Amino acid sequence: MRFSNHKLADSGRFVRRSFLFACLASLLLGSSSKASTVLDFGQINAGDNVTLHNNGAGVSTLSTAGNPSPDGGPLSIAVDITTFMGAPGVNIPAYMTFVGVTSTGPASYNVATNTDSQPFSGTIEFSALPGGPSGPGTNYLTAVFTNALFSPTLSGADLGFLATLGATQPPESLVLTSDYALLGPPTSLSIGFTNLSNALTIASGSLGIVGDTTMQAGGPIAGKIVPEPSTFAIAGLGALGMIGYGLRRRKALGA
Repeated sequence: MRFSNHKLADSGRFVRRSFLFACLASLLLGSSSKASTVLDFGQINAGDNVTLHNNGAGVSTLSTAGNPSPDGGPLSIAVDITTFMGAPGVNIPAYMTFVGVTSTGPASYNVATNTDSQPFSGTIEFSALPGGPSGPGTNYLTAVFTNALFSPTLSGADLGFLATLGATQPPESLVLTSDYALLGPPTSLSIGFTNLSNALTIASGSLGIVGDTTMQAGGPIAGKIVPEPSTFAIAGLGALGMIGYGLRRRKALGA
């Protein structure tokens, strides 16, 4: 009898796990109807930095430095993906690469909000290996934001030590792509920068002191998740199959 109860308990756990899988599948299948967090992340190594470089001639750039690409591409920094495709609580080691993230207009100061800001365009990729969009490895997420009438901006409190790179489509242009799902608008990006090595300011018409300001990054990227047809089939059939098998197994053991 003890052995039978033990088997029933195991079966109950199996059904509960099957139900959890079904919930995750339902989350994936239902996420196409609204925007959700596609990816959230944090840096792993304090020694890796995002660098804001002001060239002294009205142009600032954002770049990543820390890990060389195997194919000689751009440098990347190690990150931990904590939310992926709408599912929180994951732990995926990856690399973040900034490619061509460059200011597209002069910096400005808002007296009312005491905020410095500047429009930017560029590409940010999260991949399994260092190297950026053209590099090797799985593309977890690539975000391409371009200068338009409403520009993605880097902004922060004047003389403060925090900043945010923000973009939203609509009205701005922010295109998300991934090897795991189709992604569509509405999309949003809000990467926060902390521990600025120099207070945020405007110099020579651009953000940052003339020269380099280093900082760490983290933050969510959101969009409408549309799984590939194969993902729909696998998730749906897998969930139903596991639940059906679990219920039949529990019934048989209880007989």
